Amino acid sequence: RARLDVAEANRRPVFTANAGYNSLWADESKRWMVGVGIQIPFTGQRQNSAVRRATAEVSQRQWQTTQAHRDLRASIGDVKAAIQAGYSRLEILDERHLPNQRAHWEASLNELASGTGALEDAIDSARKLTGVKLTRETVIRDLFSARARYEALQTTQATGLSN
Repeated sequence: RARLDVAEANRRPVFTANAGYNSLWADESKRWMVGVGIQIPFTGQRQNSAVRRATAEVSQRQWQTTQAHRDLRASIGDVKAAIQAGYSRLEILDERHLPNQRAHWEASLNELASGTGALEDAIDSARKLTGVKLTRETVIRDLFSARARYEALQTTQATGLSN
């Protein structure tokens, strides 16, 4: 914007005034001088070109800012969706998978204790229960990571909009 203002100012005529002393004149009364000058840009091509270039730069910067703002909002939307999906997945794990797998493991232990079940089935059930617990912990880790990204993007958006 500053370059645009300077370029527009360069399209205007320039007025100068000066006063001085010229010791080359033999007559002392002619030695004092006062002058006025006017520089008029005749075609203005150079000035118009500078104005167009500065206007193009301003438009390009505005477009880049708008694009960065759009990308930031899209990133925030993606992270929000990831957080919501993570909470939904955690809810499904807590309400369905974990209780079901725990009940299956306990049933396989009861069968093993009564002598009707196989040890391999109890081990397989314990592995599946451990897998569900590990999956739950992975979802929690991903949620913490997504929350941190969300907070960082919110901070970026707040500082970016204030600048």
